[in-house]
Amino acid sequence: MLKCQKPLFSLDENVHYLNCAYKSPLLKSGEEMAKKALLSERNPFNLKPHSYFEISDEIRIEFSNIIHCHKNEIALFPSTSYGFANVFNNLKVTQVKAITVENEFPSGFFSIKKWCLENEIMLQTLTRNELSAKDWNQKILDSIDEKTNVVFMSSVHWMDGTKFDIKKIGKKCKSVGAYFIVDGTQSVGAMNINVKEFPVIQNIEFNGIKRKKTIELLKDHMFLKSRSSFNEFLLQNDLNKVKNILRQSGYYFSNVAVQKIVNPNNTITLSYDVEMGEKAS
Repeated sequence: MLKCQKPLFSLDENVHYLNCAYKSPLLKSGEEMAKKALLSERNPFNLKPHSYFEISDEIRIEFSNIIHCHKNEIALFPSTSYGFANVFNNLKVTQVKAITVENEFPSGFFSIKKWCLENEIMLQTLTRNELSAKDWNQKILDSIDEKTNVVFMSSVHWMDGTKFDIKKIGKKCKSVGAYFIVDGTQSVGAMNINVKEFPVIQNIEFNGIKRKKTIELLKDHMFLKSRSSFNEFLLQNDLNKVKNILRQSGYYFSNVAVQKIVNPNNTITLSYDVEMGEKAS
């Protein structure tokens, strides 16, 4: 069991502080780091180019260990709103619906709302009402379907502490090809979160097809894309789709096989080996 951590903070002896969802108290070690950073501003001529990158690299290494990924997959932002804006500006519009939960953290909610308005996507906000945490989780799972483009939510609700089953919700998102964006502010470091449990596709390549337009046609019709999460079910759908498109193009005797290659950084490369055969005239 976790022992009392109060000695790590400068809280008054008679105070038991619980409102960390609003603002957490500063650790004594954090105070010392803040003082050190402030004192370094006394003589800015001592700052070298590496001074701006060494500390950020240390932070990314430490944080990557917490969520089980590579440090180069960590981006640092001055605020949550900048982070959310960056994520949503890089989303592709693939379907017609987005999902979030009621009373979501404002900077995240307004980011998804803005993205939906700009892209004419319907935003579905799922209310809890009198539901238990279990039933609210089930309501979220039942709402995710083939029309869902993105699901955005916190891992733990910042207002009432509801713990969402992000593993199940993530699997459901993968099964329909939806993006899943999680605000981990309330849980990262306290709960075990492994972002590599669902590896990302780094590249999709085709061997045996010379015509670039044919490759582009196949990629446009596939569920799985580069930088999306890998899903075995969708891979089989894509394999069948590739075979059907080739046959519809006149290559009735083509053979297609796909290999899933795990890269050193735990991403996936999907390599399609295609024997086109003769095209029917």
